[in-house]
Amino acid sequence: MSAAWERPPWLVSIRRSPHENPVGAGMLVGPRHVLTCAHVVRAGTALGMPREPVFVEFQYAEAHDPLPATVVPGGWHPATGTDTGDVAVLELGSPPPPEAVPAPLRTTDSGTWDHQFRAYGYPREHPRQGVPVRGEIIGHAGSEWLQVEASPHTGWALEQGFSGSPVWDVHSEGVIGMLVARDSVTKVDRRTAYAIRVETLVRYWPGLGAHVRDATTREVRERLESLLWLPLTEDGEIARVDRVDPHDIGVSRSTYSDRPGASPYVPRSPQDGLLDDALLRSRFVLLAGQSKAGKSRTLYEALLRTLPGARLIVPRPDGTDRRILDDLSRLALPLGQDRAVLWLDDLHRYLRPGGLDLQILDRLARRQPAVTVVATIPAKQRAALAGMGNDIGRVARTVLGKAHTVELPALLAPQDTAAARELYPREDFAARGIGEHLVAAPLLEQRLRDGAESCPEGWALVKAATDWHRMGMTGPVPESALLDLFRSYMSAHYLRFDADETLYRSGLAWAGEPVAGAIALLYRVPGPQDRPAYTGFAYTSEYLDTRADDPSAAVPRIAWEYLAEHRTPAELVPIAYAALVREEPDVAEGLLRRIAGASGDRDGAAWASLMLGQLSLIRGDVDQALELLDAAASSRTENVAPLAQVELAGALVVNGDRTRPRQLLESAVASADPQISRLAQVGLAQVLVLQGEGERAERLLEAVLASGDAEAGYLAGAQLARTLTDGDLAGVRTGREPGTELGKPAAGMGVARGPGAPEPAERPWTLPRMMGDAVAGQITSAARANLGGLLIHQGKLDRAEAVLRSVADSGQAHVVPWALAGLGDVLTLQERYDEARQVLEAAIATGHPYVLPVAQVGLAVVLLGGDEEERGVAILREVAGSGRPDQSNRAACALGEWHAARGETGPAGEWLERVIASDHPEWAPPARVALAVMLAGEEGGADRARALLAEAMGSGHPHQGPRAADLLGDLLVREGHPREAERAYRTAIDSGHWYWAPPARVGLAVMLAGEEGGADRARALLAEAMGSGHPHQGPRAADLLGDLLVREGHPREAERAYRTAIDSGHPHWSLIARYDLAVMLADEEDFPRAEDLLRGLADSADVTAASWGRALLGMVLIGGGRRAEGIAHLRAAGDAGVHPASPMARFRLAKCLTEDGDDDGAADLLRSVVEDEPSDVTEAARASLCVLLLRRGDREAAENLLMGVETSGDAGALALAYLGTGEFLLEVGEVIAAGDLLEAALELEDPKTAPRAGALLGVVRRSMVDPGDASSGEALEEARRLLTDALDTGEPSVEPLARRYLGSTLFRLGRYADAERTLLPLARSDDTVHRPQALLLLAQVLAVGDRQEEAYPWFERAMACGDPETGSAARRLYCELLMSAGLQERAREVLAPLVTEAGVEEEPLPEPLPAPPAGPAAGPAAGPPAGPPAGPAVEPGPQRSAPHPLPAGVLALLGDVAAAEGDEREARYWYGLAGRSPAASGPPP
Repeated sequence: MSAAWERPPWLVSIRRSPHENPVGAGMLVGPRHVLTCAHVVRAGTALGMPREPVFVEFQYAEAHDPLPATVVPGGWHPATGTDTGDVAVLELGSPPPPEAVPAPLRTTDSGTWDHQFRAYGYPREHPRQGVPVRGEIIGHAGSEWLQVEASPHTGWALEQGFSGSPVWDVHSEGVIGMLVARDSVTKVDRRTAYAIRVETLVRYWPGLGAHVRDATTREVRERLESLLWLPLTEDGEIARVDRVDPHDIGVSRSTYSDRPGASPYVPRSPQDGLLDDALLRSRFVLLAGQSKAGKSRTLYEALLRTLPGARLIVPRPDGTDRRILDDLSRLALPLGQDRAVLWLDDLHRYLRPGGLDLQILDRLARRQPAVTVVATIPAKQRAALAGMGNDIGRVARTVLGKAHTVELPALLAPQDTAAARELYPREDFAARGIGEHLVAAPLLEQRLRDGAESCPEGWALVKAATDWHRMGMTGPVPESALLDLFRSYMSAHYLRFDADETLYRSGLAWAGEPVAGAIALLYRVPGPQDRPAYTGFAYTSEYLDTRADDPSAAVPRIAWEYLAEHRTPAELVPIAYAALVREEPDVAEGLLRRIAGASGDRDGAAWASLMLGQLSLIRGDVDQALELLDAAASSRTENVAPLAQVELAGALVVNGDRTRPRQLLESAVASADPQISRLAQVGLAQVLVLQGEGERAERLLEAVLASGDAEAGYLAGAQLARTLTDGDLAGVRTGREPGTELGKPAAGMGVARGPGAPEPAERPWTLPRMMGDAVAGQITSAARANLGGLLIHQGKLDRAEAVLRSVADSGQAHVVPWALAGLGDVLTLQERYDEARQVLEAAIATGHPYVLPVAQVGLAVVLLGGDEEERGVAILREVAGSGRPDQSNRAACALGEWHAARGETGPAGEWLERVIASDHPEWAPPARVALAVMLAGEEGGADRARALLAEAMGSGHPHQGPRAADLLGDLLVREGHPREAERAYRTAIDSGHWYWAPPARVGLAVMLAGEEGGADRARALLAEAMGSGHPHQGPRAADLLGDLLVREGHPREAERAYRTAIDSGHPHWSLIARYDLAVMLADEEDFPRAEDLLRGLADSADVTAASWGRALLGMVLIGGGRRAEGIAHLRAAGDAGVHPASPMARFRLAKCLTEDGDDDGAADLLRSVVEDEPSDVTEAARASLCVLLLRRGDREAAENLLMGVETSGDAGALALAYLGTGEFLLEVGEVIAAGDLLEAALELEDPKTAPRAGALLGVVRRSMVDPGDASSGEALEEARRLLTDALDTGEPSVEPLARRYLGSTLFRLGRYADAERTLLPLARSDDTVHRPQALLLLAQVLAVGDRQEEAYPWFERAMACGDPETGSAARRLYCELLMSAGLQERAREVLAPLVTEAGVEEEPLPEPLPAPPAGPAAGPAAGPPAGPPAGPAVEPGPQRSAPHPLPAGVLALLGDVAAAEGDEREARYWYGLAGRSPAASGPPP
């Protein structure tokens, strides 16, 4: 019937005109009648029977012209719209071609449930030749239809063009219906369709009845007996258990079998009881044990005890049809209502391709009554199958996992031994199993061993017949084949013999001699067509399999080659399977190639392509694997295609493809085989992780784990680690630790002095604040960064570790290596490096070909981070040269990054360029990023770095794309392209990537914070990053937000941000925030709280943070008046040897010693800082030491010190060094030392540096004026001279600075007109740094000169200048001026913003009294300050727990306003807050 399946001679195509394409199909149902659908004959809803002919062409006949055909009377039944009708019977206008045969029509009465079908149609893509389709019959649908479903993975869907096709039932071997309709694509899918049953077709056209018949009893019997080993009984039934001879179903004959009743069963305890219970409770019972342990007999006896009347189904083991079990599970078996048992002795023979699987077990379990499967399996074959990493192993493990397994030991239990001795008194059961004794195993073994010498020809025959069985041949060996093998064996082992007929007969005689009872080494049995055939005694093959020490015991290559030459491709499949189980991969591959290259066995070729593809993957030949797996995935073999899709997707992922694997796996998920569907889900999860869809991937894997499918569950568990870490194992994957990269600011934004900052003053904690980047940078690099988002994923990592450990402990050889490799990565992420190393070494030791390179790279990463760099590099080089696309590129990328980290740019570039050239979607993007990071640090490398980052950003890589965008933003900021940088940062932010979007927000915030008007956006970005939950960037953003708020003058908000970072517990940023907050509090002279923070920092387990905390604590204690204690902390920090905290502490300690007059001690400390490893205080120490030397008059030593190796005496270079160092010291508050160096720079008279040096020296001299000192006028005059000289140079860069401070100096000298002339150009300029102070000074100059009306606009401009401090001061002074002029209402308006901003609740003020007499403008700005205001003792204000947010001067002004308006109560309130008495306040005179 197979030819009819392939080329049905009744199949026709139907056209509506001779030259159109077919619109459907039909079938010949009589000599000249064709059956099809009415809508095929005529489209639409026209009434009446069509008169025009259609044209019919037989699909598989010789070429012929289309035959006209018309609808016969009574043969037109169009569709009614209620799922009935749509039948047309046509009569041919001329005879059909001679090849045409009417379809064998069958009723569906015998059942069609789960049957497979074939059909044929003419879809739009194949309108002429048509295509076949296969699928499964689902069941009855309504009164007339059957529902059918096309295979979701093989061939075409059921669509337009298939209407009218005959539906061939593979199992009943007949046409059981005609395709008529399908579901709408939008409603269900293209694969569900409906067929009109044959019985319904007869009702529409009764003449069809004569052509329909049920399968005859003979046909049914022949079909069943072709599948069964035992013949049916005379009445056509399957035999019952108690009617079967056990020797006919695999129970070995013993030395006692020739005597009836002389072979009693020896009970086995506790196995008999376990089997009896299992047979009553389970639907699948497996008895496992060593060879000749008595498995078959023990299982048979259990059936006799528990299910003696059950029908015993014994499938034929020697059939060429690989689907025997599948057919038996679908057919209606003659069981009646009796229980049935499926007997599978030597189960491993049924686990070959196309054999027992989950779907067959499911169909058997769903029968009514259910079929119980019982089986035996030798322990050796079970172990071999369980250890196979291909699909055979998967199916075998899954099937074995479904069984209720009972283990049968070889030796009898003590109580059973006593019973055996009683039953068989002549046997000794102490040393061997009962099975071996009863088959005379010792005698058989001895005869075979002796025969190699005593009768070589007999030994060769026995060996050939036994090897026949060992190679997977279940039937006896035909005599012709045995003779051929005999000659080959003799030639191979005994060249001296002539292997002629006589020798052959002699060997047969020897081999057939009984050894004990009827047992012999070789038996003659009937073969095909009753020709002679031979079979070896079953025990012999099992015995030879144990002789690993004897080379002659193995199956020789000549035997495999003989079968390869003499068997059909279909027959070679079980032979190839046997070779795989026997661990003969080369033999198996050769056989599989023959099968795959044959054209006669499509299903076998598909299986062979699949297994060859798997073997190619194991060898690492990805290209060949892709070709073979593609062929298998494209086949129309239902049980092969979806699995091949899963395997092909995995190979494509290795090769760098992402798109097609997803398509393949999404298709395979719909497989009817639930396990293949789950395997597809595991593979799909892997692809989703690579594409950044980690959440969906995690859901898929958790669903697989929850399914209880151990096979797929283990694989899901092994995949879960990458999913729970978003697939981006950061340093684990590439050898790189995440951290600072392209100039990423590691700490705060600094607190640069704004235009309204106070005059320079000695503030020792300002230096460490300016060094904030260095402090943070060192703390964050003091320990290895938490890799891969450890903190945010810790719960998931714990889950991943638990799952992976369970898989690793499962003993499943095919997944344990994967689990170990994944567990190694997880442990590395958790910084458990010693454990990770042990686990990865174990993964490597498994030798698993897929896992080996993965584990090697993971191990190399661990080694590179430890003390075995050389070994780690060697491993990476080995993997990089392996040729495996994914891991070789991963290893090359890791090597490139490792060399780059060591500054070896040449080899780093070579490795990274190699990965980039591969364009591997997983590894080329990180290679581009790594190379960009390296090039960005090299001169002239910025352009290429930008291009590489842009490529990576646009790669679509879910992790490296956002990472590249963030880094590109950093690079563009560094190069001065803020708007382009913002676009790059926005790309990273908009990606929503949990790890890289937050640092992009931080980077953009840092950039905006440095731009005019960018502070608000910077604050918003930092707040978003702070709340992102990112383990590192969240605390970092909180610290930076604190820095920004400090800079903007919002200390309380800054403290809240710092506290957020501190409370995060981050190992680095919480310490940095503690440090920054302490600095802010010290700036506010809140020394107790600063001290508390710093003591916590000093007690930190982080030695770097502790050293910084101790150093700053020393400074704070000194600032708070506890000098001795502070010096002790500085000395301890300086002696700690922690760079650069210790040099900074020694520098500060040197300043203290200088103040105490210990210049020698200070000089020693400063030298130690200068000679130490360079740090941020090195130059400051060098400058301070230079000052000491200059004060001692050792100018030459000072010059040598500053110039370092440049001893040429270049005055210009020295002046530049003096200027730079002096300016630095001035900025950090070292005013006196700065003045000394600036004076030295000026004295060198270098024209390039003199203007700025003079201006800065003028600032220094002006700031050192003591109002109570009689020489203050001289100091101011010197400052005026220096600043005037600087201004007169005409240097544009110096002019704003010189004008500002010269105007201030002239003001203090009382030279108001000169001050006005000096300040006006600056006040009218667009300078943003010095102009605000110029506006305020100019207003004060005009006010003091009794030109109030002219002063008012300048105060207004100063208030609106945009600088908070200058604006606040201008508002206060302006208010005083207005008050003095009697303009209280205007004064109140000017002061109102300060009151509102501070949150003071205002009460309604009474109407103002008449203004006091106007007087000359005065106040604090009226002239050079002469120290604190004099007057009566200040009356203490009201007690309060914290200082009022408004300055005391502003509070006093509010009191003045109230007093001027006559409200004494309110005036006392404001004066009390200001801490002054009314007598000390009031309007200025």
